[in-house]
Amino acid sequence: MKALCHEKWLDWSNKYKNFGLKCLEFTGDNENDSNELLEENRIILTTPEKWENFTRTWKNNTWFMQSIQVVCIDEVSRFRDQIHILSDPTRGGVIETVLSRMKTVLNHFMDDKEATENNRRIIAVSATLNNIKDISNWLTLKGKATNYYQFDDEYKSVRVEKLVLGYPKKDRVSDFGFDITLNFKLRTIIQQYSNGKPTLIVR
Repeated sequence: MKALCHEKWLDWSNKYKNFGLKCLEFTGDNENDSNELLEENRIILTTPEKWENFTRTWKNNTWFMQSIQVVCIDEVSRFRDQIHILSDPTRGGVIETVLSRMKTVLNHFMDDKEATENNRRIIAVSATLNNIKDISNWLTLKGKATNYYQFDDEYKSVRVEKLVLGYPKKDRVSDFGFDITLNFKLRTIIQQYSNGKPTLIVR
């Protein structure tokens, strides 16, 4: 997670500098905890664990917390969905704690006018979320329902062709033996359906 955070920091620092926006990498691997650095950077890239630790005493850091307008839980496509790991027993609790606490923080600093204009918000992105409406209701700020959007395959730049091949396993064949049998079938299947293009196999 820290490595991905660092990668995004390198990318975004260069991308957003043309707009006058400075990015800060805020993880346990650096010493960027000073008030000055937090104040002078507009985009904070952090890990759930680091942010959970920092916000435990958020009332002692109101000078900074009240300036937060957007909390974005972004998809990390090469690792896993941030929102999706709510079900992960090792990290889900941290994400849930962070989001619940940030709801409290944003609501605390949001006056009635802001609640109407919806200035402060939480943005969550996931590619594999089934209960999107439940998560949307949970992320509601100041009693105002959160909007949610679902995108099907029509929005994909490259259409995905779905194909299911079934191979029955005989009773006398062990799981290990059946696995070897399937491995031998892979080459023929790839040659038949890959159209000569790179192939990703997920097991």
